[in-house]
Amino acid sequence: MASKKVRQPQLQLRIDWAATLPLAGSTLLLLLGLFCAWQTWLIADKNHANERVEAAQMQAVKAVADEVAVQRKRVEKALARVDPATVMNDPAQSAALLRLRLPNARQLELYSGDLKEVLHANYREFGYAKAAQLMAAQATEGLPPVQSVYYGNGDRRLSMVIPLGPPEQAQAWVWVELPFAPVAQRFDAISPAGGRLDLCQGDDPGSFQLLSNGSASAQTAATGVPIPGTAFSVGAGLPDAFIVLPDSWLLSSLLSLLGLAGAGYLLWLRRRWHSVEPERFDEPATTLETAPAPPPCAPAPVPPPVTLPTPAP
Repeated sequence: MASKKVRQPQLQLRIDWAATLPLAGSTLLLLLGLFCAWQTWLIADKNHANERVEAAQMQAVKAVADEVAVQRKRVEKALARVDPATVMNDPAQSAALLRLRLPNARQLELYSGDLKEVLHANYREFGYAKAAQLMAAQATEGLPPVQSVYYGNGDRRLSMVIPLGPPEQAQAWVWVELPFAPVAQRFDAISPAGGRLDLCQGDDPGSFQLLSNGSASAQTAATGVPIPGTAFSVGAGLPDAFIVLPDSWLLSSLLSLLGLAGAGYLLWLRRRWHSVEPERFDEPATTLETAPAPPPCAPAPVPPPVTLPTPAP
């Protein structure tokens, strides 16, 4: 018995380019218009974002300056009853009494007015930063600025040099080390407003960074804002927005409008073509004509009943 091969109908994919191309173009223009609108928002918000970070920078400067001023006043209050003329008669005993008045002091030492102990010290054991701060205090007009010293393993301390007597003719110098944690807490409490805040020792580009709060990708400014009464400064890292268009919100907004308008025009043009184009079919439709229904058949006539003859008697 011969096998019969049944031919399956083949489906042919036909693309209506007149309808597809305007749709693809309008989609592309819509995406470009939305992207330009997003760029416009980033460019317009860039200046406001920088202003917010700079405002946070000034808040951090004030917060650290206030905390340092509070710490200095506590030390000065404890030293107010010390006689500068007799304090160096027994420096060890005087330092022990001052430690009782400043229980939170990590270290407290007394030095003579000419700092001869510092000049003849072994700086490797004494500490280079400590010696530099004491010698700078002798040449500073007014109160010496507050700095910080680091002993390793996260042990950073707030260091200050307080003169006993007039700063120009100090009879003795008091070296005090206080916990750095209160200053760090006040600094970290300030929100960076989307950027970054850096607490540094020094205000030049090569200054040492003590603390940082915020985004690591922010663009660091060249110089920081000095903190009054200290050797610290607060640097600001401005937000790094993803802007690829020219830095002009007017140009980006114009490109956004052109993209959205072009997308709308192509969609309108596509609908217009569909409304005026005649319908096309791959195969002509066959019209089936239905024959009229035949009339109902008439019922067959019923024959009359047959009467049989009656036989004669």
